[in-house]
Amino acid sequence: MKRTTSVLPSLLVGFFLVSFYPVDRVVAQITHDDTLGSEHSKIENNGNLINITGGAIRGKNRTNLFHSFDKFNIPSDSTADFRPESGIKTIFSRVTGTDPSIILGTLKVRGGANLFFMNPRGIVFGSGAKLDTQGAFVATTANSIKFPDGTHFSTINPQGAPLLTIETPTPIGLEFVGGSPGAIINAADLLSKDKDSTISLIGGTVINTGTISTIKIIEDAGEIEGNGDINLITVPSGVNSVVKVDNHGIFIPSLTTSPPTLTPTTVSGLPLQDLVQQAGLSSDLIPLIQSRDIQPGDIFIDSSSGTFPFTLATGDSGSLLLHSSRNLNLMNTWIVSIDNTKVDSDINLAAKGDINLINSQIQALPFKYGSISDINLNANNISLTADNPKTSEISTNSVPGKNGDIKLTAINQIILDNQAKVFTDNSNERSKSGKIALDANEILLKNGSHVYSGNRFDGTSPGNIKLFSLKIELSQNSLIDTIGKSGNDSGNIFLKVDDLNLDAQSSISALGNLKIKSTKNDLDIIDNKISLTNNSKLLTHGIDGIINIETGIFKIDGGSQVISIQGANVIIDAKDSVTVSGFENGDRSRLGTDNVSLPDPTKAGNLTIITNKLTIQDQGQVSTEGASNSKAGDLTINANSIHLINQGEITANALGKGNSGVIDIDAKDLIELNNGKITSTIITNPDSSGNSGTIDIETPHLSLSNGSVISTEVNSGSIANNPSNIDIKVTNLDLNNSNITASTSGNGDAGEIKITTGDRINLQNNSLISTSVNSGATGQGGKIDISANNLDLNNSNITASTSGIGNAGDIKITTGDRINLQNNSLISTSVNPGAIGQGGKIEIFAKTLDVGSGSRFTTTTESQKNAGDISLHISDKITLDSSGSGLFANTGKDSDGNGGNISIDPKVFLIQNGAGVFVDSQGTGSGGNIEISASNLTLNNGKISAETLSNNGGDIKLNIAGLLFLQNHSKISTTAGKNEASGNGGNINIEANFVVTNPFGDNDITANAFTGNGGNINIAANGIFGFEIQDNFRFNLANSSLENNRISEIVASSQFGFQGNIEISTLQIDPLAGLETLPETTVNVQVSQGCNTRSNRTKIEYFYLGKTGLPNNPEQLFSEEVTPAWTSWSNSNQNSESKTRSNSAQSRLASSTSNTISGALPCQQGH
Repeated sequence: MKRTTSVLPSLLVGFFLVSFYPVDRVVAQITHDDTLGSEHSKIENNGNLINITGGAIRGKNRTNLFHSFDKFNIPSDSTADFRPESGIKTIFSRVTGTDPSIILGTLKVRGGANLFFMNPRGIVFGSGAKLDTQGAFVATTANSIKFPDGTHFSTINPQGAPLLTIETPTPIGLEFVGGSPGAIINAADLLSKDKDSTISLIGGTVINTGTISTIKIIEDAGEIEGNGDINLITVPSGVNSVVKVDNHGIFIPSLTTSPPTLTPTTVSGLPLQDLVQQAGLSSDLIPLIQSRDIQPGDIFIDSSSGTFPFTLATGDSGSLLLHSSRNLNLMNTWIVSIDNTKVDSDINLAAKGDINLINSQIQALPFKYGSISDINLNANNISLTADNPKTSEISTNSVPGKNGDIKLTAINQIILDNQAKVFTDNSNERSKSGKIALDANEILLKNGSHVYSGNRFDGTSPGNIKLFSLKIELSQNSLIDTIGKSGNDSGNIFLKVDDLNLDAQSSISALGNLKIKSTKNDLDIIDNKISLTNNSKLLTHGIDGIINIETGIFKIDGGSQVISIQGANVIIDAKDSVTVSGFENGDRSRLGTDNVSLPDPTKAGNLTIITNKLTIQDQGQVSTEGASNSKAGDLTINANSIHLINQGEITANALGKGNSGVIDIDAKDLIELNNGKITSTIITNPDSSGNSGTIDIETPHLSLSNGSVISTEVNSGSIANNPSNIDIKVTNLDLNNSNITASTSGNGDAGEIKITTGDRINLQNNSLISTSVNSGATGQGGKIDISANNLDLNNSNITASTSGIGNAGDIKITTGDRINLQNNSLISTSVNPGAIGQGGKIEIFAKTLDVGSGSRFTTTTESQKNAGDISLHISDKITLDSSGSGLFANTGKDSDGNGGNISIDPKVFLIQNGAGVFVDSQGTGSGGNIEISASNLTLNNGKISAETLSNNGGDIKLNIAGLLFLQNHSKISTTAGKNEASGNGGNINIEANFVVTNPFGDNDITANAFTGNGGNINIAANGIFGFEIQDNFRFNLANSSLENNRISEIVASSQFGFQGNIEISTLQIDPLAGLETLPETTVNVQVSQGCNTRSNRTKIEYFYLGKTGLPNNPEQLFSEEVTPAWTSWSNSNQNSESKTRSNSAQSRLASSTSNTISGALPCQQGH
C-alpha cells in the first residue's frame, strides 16, 4: 500500500558511517562443498558478477532450495546473485568451512524467494554491502535449521541424505549448539528493494553501525511503502538454544533454551576481535571490544556515521525485533516504524542483559494515515541517556483507530538520564495517545528526564501511564505527566510502588487520576515510603482526576507539594505517618486541593488523610482552596495523633464567591498544635459572597501552645448565609498562649464555638477562646458553648464581642466540678466602641467558681445597646477574690446602653479583697440589676454595685437563706448620678436569716442619688446586727461622710432629691399575745449542798472572758468595750458574803452594756 507525504526529504539527511576497509586478500571466495553431492551449488564468476545456481530442491511442491558452501565472501563492487528456478519460495544456504563470511558487495536474490544465509563462524556486512532481495533475508550464525519433521539443515553434521526426505517447506527454528555463536556485524545500509522484505540478523553477537530498513521510499511520489520486519537476535554462549520461526518462515518472535536434537559437536564462531580484524575492518569497534563494551551475546548499534537519518526502519506492516542474549546497546541510533497497520507488528527489544540507549531514538510514527506500532523493551536493565544537546527517547504518535503504546520491562532497573524521554504523543484530535507502562525493580529518572503522554499544543486526549516497581526515584527536574484534554478515562497515572522519591523540582502530574498503591498487602505496607523533597510535586490538573495514594510513610518536605488543581479529590492512606514540612524557594510544603476555576461552582476537591501519625511543621500546610467562583473542598483527617509545629497549618480557604470547606479532624490519641494553625476562611471581593466552612475536631487530648490558632473567619463583601462554626469534642483541652476564634470581618455572621470535654479545659499564658464581629463587619457574633468537668483560666480569656454592626455572641459554660479564673483572666461578652449591637449573655453552670488575681466575668457595652446578662448557677461555692476581680455587666463612659443583669445562686458566696459584682453604668444608661440567691453571702472588703454616673441605679435583690455578712469596708450600693447627674438610686431588697456586720468596719448598704431620689432599701431578716440606719442623712456626693467613717450604715439618701425609704423587718415579740401560763407547783429553792463553800479549801471567783458590753436589746450587736469590776469570794461568812456579792455582781451585769459575763460562779461538789 502506498503512502504519500510532503516531509519525505527530511528522511534523507546524510550521516557519516563507521568505515570498513577490505584488505587485498578478500577476493571472490564463494566455493561450494561436497555435502550435497551432485546437487551441489554451481558458482559462475563473470567479472564482478557471481552467479549462483544449482543446489538441492526439496519440498512437496519443490519450493525449497538448499545451497551448501565451503566459503562465502563477496568483495566490494561485486555482486553474488542467487538465481533459483521458478517456483522456489525459500533458499536455505549454509557455510560449512572454517572462515566467516565477509560481504562487502551486493547480495542479490532473483525473484521473490526468501534467503536464509547461515555461517556459524560469523558474518560481516561491510560499509559498501547491499541487499538486493524482494523476499525475506535471514543472516544467522546458527549451527542448524530445524524442520517440523525432525530433519535438520546443519553445519555441524552437513550430510545431504536427510534432505531427500524433507517435505515441509517451512523451518521451525534456528539451532545454536554449545560453544560461542559467531557474531554478525553490519556496517552497511541494508535497504530492502521490496516493500514486503524482512531482514533478520541472528547470531551470538550482532553489531550494527549502518542502516537496516524495510521501507521503500518513492522519492518522486513522496511515498513510503513497507511491510517487512527487522529482527536482530543474539543467543547466549555455551547454551543450546533455539530461535523459533513462525509458520511463514520470516518472523522470529522468541528464544528458547530447549536442547536441540543435534549431535553435540561444538562449532564456535570466530572471536569478535578476530572477526573484525579478519574482515579487514578498521573502526572504533576494536577499542570497544577490547574494553568489553561489546561482548559476545550483545547487540550493539551505532549509526553515528550513517548516511540515513534512521538506523532501523520498518513500514506499513513491518515489525522490528531486537533480541539479545546479553546486552543490547544503541548509540546514536534511530529506530523507526512508520504507518504500521498490521496487528502485532511492533518494535520489540529484548535482552537477557541490559538495553542501553545513548543518544538514540526508538519511534513509531504515522506517515499519512494508518496505525501505529507498539514499542516493547524487555531486559535486565534498561537505560536511556544522552550527551547534551542530544537526547535519547522512546516515543509513539497516535492516529485514529490505533494508539501506539510503550512498555518497558526490566528485572532490575529502568534508568532515564540527561533529559531522556519516553512518551506517547498525539497529533490527531480524533484519537487518544497511547499508553505507557514501566515495570522494574527500580525506576530512576534523572536530570530532566521525562515520561509523558499527550500533546501540549492541542486539545487531544492523552493515554494512561502505569509504573510498577519496588522503588521509583525522580530527581533534578524530572517529570512524569499526562497532558491535553481530560475525559473518557484518559490521562491517568497509576504507580504500584513500595518506595517513591521525588527530589529537586521533580514532579508527577496527571490530567486524569493519579493513583499510587503498594505492591504489598495491608499488613506489610507500613514500611513503604513516599518522599517529596526540594520543591517536588505530585499533581492532578484535570477536572475529573483524583489523587489516591496508599503507602506506609508519606513525606512532603522542602517546598514540595501534592495538589489537585482543578477540583479533584485527594485521598492519602498512609499506614504509618504523613509528614508535611518545610519552606523553600518561595514555596511552602503543601498537601491539598485547589479549585482554580470550575464551570460548576458547587464542585470542589475534597482532601482525605488516613494515617497513624500526621505531622505538619516548619510552615508546611495541609489545605483545600477555592478561587474565583469555586468552593473550597472539605478536609477530613483520621489519625491516631496529629502534630502541627512551627507554623504548620491545616486550612480550608475560599477566595471568591464560593464557600470554604469543612475541616473534620478525628484523632484517636491526641492533637498537638505548637505554633500551628487550623483555619477555615472565606475572603472575597466587595461584591462577592460565600460561607466559611466549619471545623469539627474530636480527640482525647487537644493541646495548643506557642501562638497556635484554631479559627474560622468570614471576610466577604456580600452576605454569608451560614456561620462558620467550630465544634471540638475532647477529653482534655490545653491552651498555652494560643487561640480558638470564630470571626466575621465582612457581611456575615461569625461562627459558633462549641467545646465538649470529658475532663478539663486549661487556658493559660494569654490564651483566648473568642467569637467576634470585627470593625466594619455586619453580622451576629457567634455563641460559645463549653462543657467540661473542670475549667481553668490563667491569664487567659473567653470572649464574644462585636466591633461592627451586630450583637455580640453568648457564652455558656457547663462544668461538672470547678471553674477557676486567675491572673487577670476574663470571660466576657462586649459591645466595643463604634459598634451597634447588644451585648451577649454569659451563663455558667458549675459546682464551684473561683475568680481571683484580677480575673473577671464581664458583659460590657460601649455603644447604644445594652450590656449582656450574667447568670451563674453554682451548686456549691463562689469565691471572688482580689481587687479588679468579679462579675461586671457594665456600660462604658461613652455608651448609651444599660448595664446588664446578673443572677447568682450558689450555696456559699464569698466576695473579698476588693472583688465585687457590678452592673454599673458609666455612660448615660441605667445600671443593671443584680439578683443573688445563696445560703450564705460574705463580703470581706467586697462590693455589690448597681451604680450609675448619669441615670437610674440598678436594683439589687439578695435572697440569703443563712447569713449575709459584711466586713472590712464592704459595700452594697445602687447609688445613681455619681457624675452629678440625675437618676434615682436603685432599690435594694434583702431577705436573709441574719444580716450581720461589724458596726465599726465601714460596711455600707446605700441607695443614694444626686439630683434624683434616693432608692428604697428593704431588709427582712430574723436579725440585723451592726448597722446604723441613717434615716435623716443627707447624701453629699462631693464630700460623702459615708466613706471611711468606720461606721457601718444603711443609707437611702439624695443630695438634692427626696430621701429614699428604708424598711427593716425583723423578728418581734407581740405584746398582745400575753404571758405564758406558769405551773402552780413550787420549786425547791434549797441550795444544793454541793454548792456550799468549804473553809480552808477553795475560794470562788468570776473568770474574765471578754470586755465588750451587752447590747441594749437582743436585736443589737455588741456595744463598746467596758471592763466590769472583779468579784471575789472569801471563806469566812460564806453564806452571807456569797449572797451579797452575788447580788452585787448581778446588778452590775444587768446595768452593764457588756455582751459577755466576766465572771462565773463555779458549783463545787462536796466530798
